Amino acid sequence: MDIAELFSYLTEFGSLAMFAAFLFHQYKQQTARLDKLVDDFQVSLKEIEQAHKDDEKALRARYDEVIEVYRKEIAELKGEHASDRTEIRSNLAVKLEEIHRTVFAVMKKTDVNAAEIGKGLEIMSQWQLEQKARELAKSKDS
Repeated sequence: MDIAELFSYLTEFGSLAMFAAFLFHQYKQQTARLDKLVDDFQVSLKEIEQAHKDDEKALRARYDEVIEVYRKEIAELKGEHASDRTEIRSNLAVKLEEIHRTVFAVMKKTDVNAAEIGKGLEIMSQWQLEQKARELAKSKDS
């Protein structure tokens, strides 16, 4: 359809044709505007989604870093505690050995002292017997 034919329709049908042409023109402009608005909205929505994904990736990366730091600290503490426990166990074994030796030495001394006390008691018993024998002998002599 060329422009001359379009003008002939407009002049033939009068104001009704002009109003129809206006409505058609307005519809085309509004459709174009809405299409542009929808396209801009979709672009904006994609940008927001991408920003959200980037933020989420950054947050996950930071979270992973923090978790890794805590895991390393825990591993270090476990290592330190393991070496501390080993050191404490070896120190405890040394102390227990010292206590065992001390107790054994005390027991030997106690046995020696008990034997010496037994000998002393035996000597005292013999001395008392000898004393009684002397007293009896004196009393028989007198």
